[in-house]
Amino acid sequence: MNRTANAIRMLRYLKHVNVAKKRELAEYLEVKPRYVLELKYELETAGYTIETMNGKHGGYRLLDQDSLPIHKLSTKMKEALVHAAPFLLSLQEPVISPQFKEAYRIIAGTLPKTPTVITSMTQKWQLSKDPQQIESFIEKLSYAILEKFYVQIEYKPQSKESKRYIIEPRELTLYDGQWYVLTQDAIRKVSVFKISRIEQCTVIEQRFKHDTQFQTSKTLTPYGFSVDQPIRCKLRLSRREYMSEYIVGENQMIEWLDESTFILEATVYAKRSLIELILQLGDGCEVLQPLSIRQEIIDIYRKALNLYSL
Repeated sequence: MNRTANAIRMLRYLKHVNVAKKRELAEYLEVKPRYVLELKYELETAGYTIETMNGKHGGYRLLDQDSLPIHKLSTKMKEALVHAAPFLLSLQEPVISPQFKEAYRIIAGTLPKTPTVITSMTQKWQLSKDPQQIESFIEKLSYAILEKFYVQIEYKPQSKESKRYIIEPRELTLYDGQWYVLTQDAIRKVSVFKISRIEQCTVIEQRFKHDTQFQTSKTLTPYGFSVDQPIRCKLRLSRREYMSEYIVGENQMIEWLDESTFILEATVYAKRSLIELILQLGDGCEVLQPLSIRQEIIDIYRKALNLYSL
């Protein structure tokens, strides 16, 4: 489990007990005692006050549990909260729930008013699935991840039949506007499920074994999910100068041929995402390498042309 999740679990534990010893917290979190001290420092940096009590009945005690440490925010921090309000309150994301928005309005309302040029955000696509249902699934999965409980899901990938899975949820991640749950099985095989494709979600209050070796980075890279073998692609882009402003993969290289044409090379890990990008670029993109991807694009365009042939 990542550091943030452990910090949240430690905070929740301290809120429900009067005093907790370091070893007690370490056993609850399944970490080493010295790691508990690091989490304590992080929580204190975030604004929480954790008292260290010595003696036989001593330990850690969380103070000012019911108050937000607004007084510890700098002027710049307060301005940042106010400036971000229009953007955050316009988001149609499951985790940005009505309760979150109301809480944010209350917090922002206590801060000095400052001019802002940010008004709102418009999303290009909206999911057809009920946002409240996605929010409910995220809440259940979050609870299961923190408590290390198994989860049973009914999963329906696009037009295929639904399947039932018993999963060990490890982490939730938001990628390209979609929420995913990363899971791991008994042989440490990692799988990825898109939450919008889950039809039913039930927490099974039976704990799975905690894997301290689990790393999200093995599955999720800064450029997407690592679900395929690495693909080194080489594209010739014409009249698509704006693409030079983006990083589409690892070890990216750009060579300009003239004012409107350049060669882009990069290593990507998701074949489907690469093909979708190439198709979006239309006649401004030619695949030079690999030849297998070039042939797939040719086949796709041939099928599309047949649909419109007279």
